[in-house]
Amino acid sequence: MQRGLITVAGNIKFQMQGCGLSSNLTPEDIRFYLMYWDKIIIPTNNLIHFGIPDEEDLISSKALWRPRTSHVGRFSGHELGEAIIKGQSEIAELMLKDSKTD
Repeated sequence: MQRGLITVAGNIKFQMQGCGLSSNLTPEDIRFYLMYWDKIIIPTNNLIHFGIPDEEDLISSKALWRPRTSHVGRFSGHELGEAIIKGQSEIAELMLKDSKTD
């Protein structure tokens, strides 16, 4: 049985006039995660994509999965954060159905 971790690749800081975005995963964070989990799952979506260090290498070695969720409509401020959380929830529900993943 494989063990996986669902996480985010960036921070969204909500401000009075919009939001600020920043990446928060370091190469050290990724290596730490891989010491304890077989796979890192970082959903992305059609609204925003945060790249992570060594992304292509991690994907090709199957240590990282970047599933893409789609959202329709207009999004602003807090709705962007809600869309990201919704995408994570969709992927978590999908993984719960997989008997090979814990």
